[in-house]
Amino acid sequence: MKTRSRCLLLAAALLSPGLPALAERPSPAMLSESCGACHGTRGASAGPATPIIGGQSAGYIAASLNAFRDGRRPSSVMGRLAKGFARDDYVLMGNFLAAQPFVAARQATDPALAARGRNVHEVLCERCHADRGRRFEDREAKAPGPILSGQWLQYLLITFNEFIAKERPFPAGMDEAFRQLKRGDAEALAHYYASRP
Repeated sequence: MKTRSRCLLLAAALLSPGLPALAERPSPAMLSESCGACHGTRGASAGPATPIIGGQSAGYIAASLNAFRDGRRPSSVMGRLAKGFARDDYVLMGNFLAAQPFVAARQATDPALAARGRNVHEVLCERCHADRGRRFEDREAKAPGPILSGQWLQYLLITFNEFIAKERPFPAGMDEAFRQLKRGDAEALAHYYASRP
């Protein structure tokens, strides 16, 4: 009987509106902790196939989560994870992660490919991916773009191949640039950005 009484008291306490811990909305930092298992502390990914998201723009992060949720962007787990949050949470998470430093990946790249990639970037990509891929500046774009300089090489190669294979829709304007790429240009671009130019 004592055990039943204790259970009833505990249930009443948990359901009571007077418990502020249960009534408070999670903080942006708390919401973003779920990203840390794959994307690293504060978005500084240590895994070459997982992008660095700390320091990316809030708009880019929120737009990416929406695309994962809606199935417009391919993923292994991100689509399911994105559905676990309210769309309003994406903005909070984006703001928190955008305030973190972008920690560039330390990795080996091919200097010859990076040099070729620099030429491709200057002709096709610099207009939007300004300052050698360190900023995104296309004011006409419907969605913000990412920081590319210092991103993981393997992740960049995966992403570029998704675009080429039409597994992922091009952001506005990128389809025209990708149509002008010659064989090997996408790999060269990846080495250029990964080399932290």
